[in-house]
Amino acid sequence: MKEANTKDLLLLILLSIIWGSAFFNIKIATYSYEPFTLALVRVLFASIPLFLLCKFKKIKIMAFSSNWHWYAIIGLCNIAIPFVLIAIGTSKINSYLAAIMMSTTPLSGSILAHFFTKDEKLSYMKSLGVLIGFSGIILLFFDKVIINSENYLYVLMSRIKNLIAATYAPMKEDGSLNVAVIKEYGEFLIRNRVSGVFMNGSTGDFTSLTTDERKQITAAWSKNKSSDLYLIDHVGDSSLKVAKELASYASDKVDAIAAVAPFYFRLNSNDKLIEYCKEIASCAPNLPFYYYHIPVLSGANLDMLDFLKRAENEIPNLEGIKFTNNNFIGYKQCKDVSNGKFNLLFGVDELFINSLPLGASGWVGSTYNHLAPLYHKIKELFDNGQMDIASQLQAMAVRFVEILDVSGGFNGVAKGFMSTLGIDCGPSRFPHTTLSTSEFFELKKELDTLGLKEYFSS
Repeated sequence: MKEANTKDLLLLILLSIIWGSAFFNIKIATYSYEPFTLALVRVLFASIPLFLLCKFKKIKIMAFSSNWHWYAIIGLCNIAIPFVLIAIGTSKINSYLAAIMMSTTPLSGSILAHFFTKDEKLSYMKSLGVLIGFSGIILLFFDKVIINSENYLYVLMSRIKNLIAATYAPMKEDGSLNVAVIKEYGEFLIRNRVSGVFMNGSTGDFTSLTTDERKQITAAWSKNKSSDLYLIDHVGDSSLKVAKELASYASDKVDAIAAVAPFYFRLNSNDKLIEYCKEIASCAPNLPFYYYHIPVLSGANLDMLDFLKRAENEIPNLEGIKFTNNNFIGYKQCKDVSNGKFNLLFGVDELFINSLPLGASGWVGSTYNHLAPLYHKIKELFDNGQMDIASQLQAMAVRFVEILDVSGGFNGVAKGFMSTLGIDCGPSRFPHTTLSTSEFFELKKELDTLGLKEYFSS
């Protein structure tokens, strides 16, 4: 057998790069094309250059001989059918898992070759080489293999905690999206010790965005993803079809998804809510799923304790609830379900301090954009038993919301107020209010005089 030279090794490295990236590219392609189409395209684009190469090198193509039917069977069994099955499988699982499973081929191939060929017997060096190669694939994806939703290590390491900012949808003056701001936005949040982002939610005006715009926001946050910022994408919609489309789109871009209940034709039972959530969660089975409980807006004022107990066996990737409700008894009951299995993210900023005695450890809210240092201080004071001072700071946070609300409505004014903190999120869409630059800075002066100056995010 010919000894490998430098050229052979370089060609082998090039081949491994092409092969290794194939599953990632197949995964992307499955979002747009059916498995049979993908298999056809792969075979077509491979056969044309090979055919031309054979013509150029004057290599006889045996598939065109009288034994063509045998070659057809080989092509069907060795190429066409596997390519279709690979595309189907990759559409159902993560690309890294597909790569690992396919990398077992050299292992099985080496074993079979040892018994069925004369010149490909296993040796110590060959076995070692195959094992090292397989171990390399495992090492590349070690974090995803060892830490996954099926084991306790995943729960310990991936459960989102601390402050999560419900982020705004940045816009230009003409009302179109301005996703270029998101990189700076993310750095701003990290700088202020915000641990996560809840995008495309109520604060992000998802009801005023098109499906394509919501995807653009998801893609922009994903592109600028940092290990210091956990990304939760809200995909809920009055249309279940749209919600499933958004969940599928987000499946390889964020760390978790969430969905609010349909808010026009409202749900009146947990049976329907579980069915709705199950459909959406199944479109991103690799991601933790949160139900977004905000009955004041969704109208789905359902029993969340009953929901968790029943959904636990129906939705495998159910991670918890974004609990935006002042029902503290219900919140505590949900936290204790199955020995604290579910992550309850508290969602009422004005009652942040009230959630602390109940063991809250994760919070999602709008004002964590503006006042992250204030909430960190409230938590610190609470932990040190200084409840009086902590309560005073919480009252300042409530006053912040009240002042912005009477200035034109909290949602729109709070978004524009971000410009005074160095992040220009642009105007708000109807029906929210956008103030002038001078009005925002007058508001900032008023709030500074209340003692908030040192607690604003910067």
